[in-house]
Amino acid sequence: MTPADPGKTCTQDTRIGLIHTAAVVNTRPSGADELAGLRNTLRDLWQVTDPGVAAGVAEQLLAEARARPQLVTHDGVGWHLHISSPDKAWPAYLAIEAAMGVIDLIRGDDLDRLKRCAAPGCAAVLVDLSRNRSKRYCANGTCGNRVHVAAYRARRRTRPARSATSIREEHP
Repeated sequence: MTPADPGKTCTQDTRIGLIHTAAVVNTRPSGADELAGLRNTLRDLWQVTDPGVAAGVAEQLLAEARARPQLVTHDGVGWHLHISSPDKAWPAYLAIEAAMGVIDLIRGDDLDRLKRCAAPGCAAVLVDLSRNRSKRYCANGTCGNRVHVAAYRARRRTRPARSATSIREEHP
């Protein structure tokens, strides 16, 4: 569910996407101070490995945003949970959805899916949704590639140069 579309439910993947968005967004709209505080809280959450601590953070976010869960059915959709109403301010809405995403991760014993990008110098966070939990780099499209190119170039520098003669000898 989004503030613009209250009739849709929020899936776990959507919540996880919102966690990531709230953690990395750097904007100055209305509620910018609240968004900055939420971003910092969520960035700190990426360091947490104890589900009890993460649950405490999620509960705090829900309480501060005055979340009021409601079990509803409408528009031919079966019973489902609405946590936030469409009139919530954007920072409160993001806090609620991020908290619910964290709760989903805790319930699924998936808190270890919250990771930081492994590229040197990158401060981005990510939610590893890969089947084997092997994602290491953020989704900006350059970190993983940059690390792999650097490793390739380093390997090339340590190899002895091959002459045309040696190549012909190897492949007659």
